Amino acid sequence: MPGVRRILYVDLAPSVGGSVISLYQLVKGLDRSRYEPHVLLRASNGYVPRFRALGVSVIVLGRVSSQERVEAVGVESLRRSWTISWLKRYALGERLVHVVGFYVRAWPALRREAGEITQIIRTIKPDLVHLNDDVCVSRSGIMAARRAHVPAICHLRAMAWRNHFDRWISRWLRGYICISQAVDAHQRKLGGRVDPSWVVYNGLDLAEFDAPADRAELRAQWGLNDGDEIVACVGRLVAWKGQHVLIVVLF
Repeated sequence: MPGVRRILYVDLAPSVGGSVISLYQLVKGLDRSRYEPHVLLRASNGYVPRFRALGVSVIVLGRVSSQERVEAVGVESLRRSWTISWLKRYALGERLVHVVGFYVRAWPALRREAGEITQIIRTIKPDLVHLNDDVCVSRSGIMAARRAHVPAICHLRAMAWRNHFDRWISRWLRGYICISQAVDAHQRKLGGRVDPSWVVYNGLDLAEFDAPADRAELRAQWGLNDGDEIVACVGRLVAWKGQHVLIVVLF
């Protein structure tokens, strides 16, 4: 339709997490008279059918190939070698191991995946590639958008870090969407491209939280009295989300 912008949303997470849930809410709330969404997910991501239920075009990336499995075994053997252990005893040697190791370990798979995504972009012909996570997670998507000559942005959803490669390819982006002021401030310290950057808070569908609940009944199920205070932390149990910090503070 004339005047409708076509957007390819790319989320390369292997499974369901906050990023893809937030993306689902974003796509669900899009004005379809203005935007035509296409969503690219990994085949292992459990939100594939949910996006399809929205009537959205969904493309899936295949599973890890046998060639990639063989390469991974070879890299792991190299990492455990005496030479690598000896080099990592010294600061310069450790930096060298990390730089060389990145290209030995990551580059072959990145190059293949970027090629696959490039073909998808050229088929869909989007006006914009929206990469739904940090630069370090979106490398192959950034490379693909560059190859296909389509503008791309990253939706930064965590306080991730950038290595030398990330700082380099970040210059190919048109900018960032940050989910908070804190994420925006953090990314500005990382080097590479930092502007333009817009803070856009995650949207929620409040109707999903409208299920009736009896407060007294719920407290009874958990063995809590009316005077007991409740502290909740909602999120996956992974170290970087800081649940251990909450536990230390409470106890």
